[in-house]
Amino acid sequence: LPIVRNQNYKAFNGIQKLKAGETVSVYSATAEYRYTVTGVRLANATEDVVELPATGKFLALVTCDSFGKKTDRYVVMAELQGVYTI
Repeated sequence: LPIVRNQNYKAFNGIQKLKAGETVSVYSATAEYRYTVTGVRLANATEDVVELPATGKFLALVTCDSFGKKTDRYVVMAELQGVYTI
């Protein structure tokens, strides 16, 4: 395997271990966006579609499974719980 110098790929390490009900936070310069995980699944990039709910505010995180097939993806869905000023 080639040497990876950019360590940002580690941002999603362990994403497949998230469970429904756990909290995921996303930060901007001025706010924390707090989401509750509603589901985690393994998907195939060539066959699956990530459907977003028509109402509400949701976060979809999609990342590859570096130990599986090239087309394997983990999909995490989470619902916005609140926005907090930092």
